[in-house]
Amino acid sequence: FFQLSLTAVVFTFMTAMAKADNLYGNINVLSNGVVKVMISDVPTAHNISVSDENGNSLYELSDMKAGSFKNIDFSMVPDGTYYIKVENNRSIETTKVDKIDGAVTIASESNLFVKPIFRREGDILNVFFSNPSKKDVEINVYTQSGSLINTVKTSAASVSKGFDFSKSMHGNYKVVLSQNNYVFSTDFDF
Repeated sequence: FFQLSLTAVVFTFMTAMAKADNLYGNINVLSNGVVKVMISDVPTAHNISVSDENGNSLYELSDMKAGSFKNIDFSMVPDGTYYIKVENNRSIETTKVDKIDGAVTIASESNLFVKPIFRREGDILNVFFSNPSKKDVEINVYTQSGSLINTVKTSAASVSKGFDFSKSMHGNYKVVLSQNNYVFSTDFDF
């Protein structure tokens, strides 16, 4: 119990840190439709991607280092809505970019998604997930053959769920957490 509580406290702290990280440092429009994305001093690698409103990927850049920046040129794309996503090992931050009549604007707020933590402790697999927006979350557990053996649905602000495999057959299991367009999974052998 103490280990589970300590892990939950650490996860809550990590969620707060991800919010405080301000993944971008800042994002702003320069002249001629160029958007500057600055990576904060968080010491993990970041990936930047740009997609259109249909989810089509227009640009990807991996392993951006802390303190670096990237200028993204929107002058050659048609008017429309685009999304800049900055991702590191703890979270994903998405910012909406609109181009109307050639003018590029950035949304005043971005969407922060803190990634779940999967931790095995003996025969227990713990899943921790911060859900401040209280959106629907689904956690599914599958056998090696793909059979669904457990489902949890919740919209709680903080999700802390332990799955007990002590009476399960030995083998490989997959745990999948999904919320909206985000899907995270991990495999475990018990």
